[in-house]
Amino acid sequence: MAVPLGRTTLAGIESEVDSRKSVAWSNRRQLSGRLHTEVRRMMINRTQSRLLAVCIAMAVLSGCEYACRRPCSPALPAYSPYLPPSEPAPLFPSPAAAQPQLPAAPAIQMRGYEPPRATPGNADWQPSPGGGVRLAPPEIQQPVPVPVSPPQSSPSLSETPKPAPVEPSKPARTEDRAATPSLPVGIPQFALVQEQIAGGLKPLLDGLDWLGDNGYRTVLHVYQPGEDDSADRKQVERRGLKYVTLEVSPQTLSRKQVEQFNRIVMDTTQRPLFVYDKDGSLAGSLWYLHFRTAEQLSAEESRSRARPLGLKVEPKVDQQLMWLAVQKYLSEQGR
Repeated sequence: MAVPLGRTTLAGIESEVDSRKSVAWSNRRQLSGRLHTEVRRMMINRTQSRLLAVCIAMAVLSGCEYACRRPCSPALPAYSPYLPPSEPAPLFPSPAAAQPQLPAAPAIQMRGYEPPRATPGNADWQPSPGGGVRLAPPEIQQPVPVPVSPPQSSPSLSETPKPAPVEPSKPARTEDRAATPSLPVGIPQFALVQEQIAGGLKPLLDGLDWLGDNGYRTVLHVYQPGEDDSADRKQVERRGLKYVTLEVSPQTLSRKQVEQFNRIVMDTTQRPLFVYDKDGSLAGSLWYLHFRTAEQLSAEESRSRARPLGLKVEPKVDQQLMWLAVQKYLSEQGR
């Protein structure tokens, strides 16, 4: 049966491709083996060179240490003034030794001066008639006296040591934190009324934190009837402060509200106290009435003290209505 030409050609191409693939894989294996061999040989050569460098460095250091060592000086012989010398002196000196020969003085070079001449020895020198060698007695150094302190009397066994008096522990004093520092944070128009009493506008969250951190105890919120104060109450009480409210408006201003404000401000158990409202008109008017009724100040002095706390006399209509309500209340009270 005859095989078509196309199939024969395709089979030949496939066999040729397979053979070339096998040749390529074999070449890749050989190349990879050569690369591994070369890398291993380089690593071995590098290791050998490092070892050789270490050996050379050790040899150099050991040679330097050996060369730098200095020979020890010979031990000096023991000497004692009571021992005779190693060689006894002759009783009668020889004629040659009658006149000792002094060593020649070393030549000294001096510019412009003649070198000194050697002095000849004494010709009349004779040995001692007794002969021998006399040894001088050793000099005995007197010991230095050391001052001795008198012995301290030790307590007898019969005496019982008295315990040290124990001072009663004093309770730790806690310093009162300043209720009104000079630099409040997050409180618009902050003003100090008197010691432990301050006023201003609605504080921010940082301002509430500042009040809690600086020892304030009570916060008085003055607002008009119908306003929602639940958020203010929640934020104030979350920081451990006491939240007190007072509703007032130009239409509802009465003696009862003024006396309630005076009672809260003058209550020492509520201090340190901070009073605020939305824009200062309500709280400033109540402060003005407090100065006129509770502290019995004049109108001018009360107005000057209440203006930093929010008192508004003319600008807006609602604030002017509150000021008119204050004047009406004072006229009804006969002031």
